[in-house]
Amino acid sequence: MEAQQTASLSRQNRAGGWLAGWLLLLLATAAIYRPAVTGDGAFEAWDQARVYVPLQVSNARQRSAGEIPLWFRHGFLGYPLQGENECSGVYPPAAVFHLIGDPGTAWAVFLLLHHLLAAGGTMLLLKGLGSGPTGATLGAVVMVFGGWFVGEIPQATLVTSFAWTPLVSALWLHACRTRRLAPATWAGLALAIQASGAHPQVLFYTLLALSLGVVCEASGARKWQRASWAAAAATVTVGIGLGLAAPQLWYCLETLLTTERGAGLSFDRQMDGSLPPHFLLQ
Repeated sequence: MEAQQTASLSRQNRAGGWLAGWLLLLLATAAIYRPAVTGDGAFEAWDQARVYVPLQVSNARQRSAGEIPLWFRHGFLGYPLQGENECSGVYPPAAVFHLIGDPGTAWAVFLLLHHLLAAGGTMLLLKGLGSGPTGATLGAVVMVFGGWFVGEIPQATLVTSFAWTPLVSALWLHACRTRRLAPATWAGLALAIQASGAHPQVLFYTLLALSLGVVCEASGARKWQRASWAAAAATVTVGIGLGLAAPQLWYCLETLLTTERGAGLSFDRQMDGSLPPHFLLQ
């Protein structure tokens, strides 16, 4: 009886620790981005004010008119949205621009939600790797508020696309640990949403991370059994993710070279800001 009470108290303490971590992340986000939260200001940079927000507003208007946003007619003499890396017209979280009338406020909420998504996904990933509440919270804070994530806010599509990578990885890892495919299915759904964000560079790195995860699972005791299950979970995740996002990705590949960037920039310039794949191994 005493052992059961001790175990119950231990579970309550752990749950309290995780809840405190979540609340700390929420408060940290609200404090660091106070102007956007209180309405005293909004995220603003050259590309955001002149490209990203107008794109989102234009896409929302087209969707409200019953159209699928495939073409942006107000910039660069027009270009195909799915062939660009700026903004997708079919990205589900962009529904916030239908719910909030003021574009600046909608944009601030849009970015804040992705910061919380990245922080929460990082916590789940670190928890799956064996970290406790304190370590997972610290890791999430460093990830979202102390690294490139903050510096890339002016390049918003990099931030909003990458925000899904920790969650995809965490759900896939949970599928490996529990030997259930349901978490891998949810990971596939998250991967599909990421793929719909019109930035295939980030999607590539998510797929690369899953591949490395399968390799890492092939270690220790019963490595072949673990590797087989990890590969199966990754197959489900990637199959569902790319399958649901196939219309978006196919259109992107078809129109990629017709854009101002695709036709007028060198490969090195198009990849500016991206890390070579071998950096992930260092």
